[in-house]
Amino acid sequence: MPTLKILKDFQDQGITAIRSKSLSRTHRERLLKNGFLQEVIKGWYLPVSPNTVAGESTVWYSSFWSFISKYLNERFGNDWCLSPEQSLLFHVGNLTVPDQLIVHALKARNKITQFPHHTSLLDIRARVPEPENVTVKNNLRLFTVPCGKSLQSESFWGIFLCVYSSLS
Repeated sequence: MPTLKILKDFQDQGITAIRSKSLSRTHRERLLKNGFLQEVIKGWYLPVSPNTVAGESTVWYSSFWSFISKYLNERFGNDWCLSPEQSLLFHVGNLTVPDQLIVHALKARNKITQFPHHTSLLDIRARVPEPENVTVKNNLRLFTVPCGKSLQSESFWGIFLCVYSSLS
């Protein structure tokens, strides 16, 4: 199958996070060489236009949440959840890409993974909420609002209320 056809199939399926094992080495090298893939971290790529200027952040920021959901689902299956703070922000429609996304997972390594454009993921080894306290939006596993609220400090609520009131 031609290399660009493979890439088009990924795009037609809405796949924005491509694992290296999803492509043969030949196809991956061709796509990288010709500027159709951009490495995010070792073994993970985003499809890009070959006209994308090196260092351009638009592709990363526009693909962030779909990349994160694919990456975390591949890494942890259903055993992960965004932090309570990030979950609450997501519930009110704040899709701003954080400098550091915090994720709770039983199989986490308490490690920071650096992503492009000074963003990162901190995976914290922690229990995830019971299934009835998790909701899935855009393939992201979130604390439900009541569960997330119960785990917040007073300082977060000042920030949360400012964000929420600005969206109303």
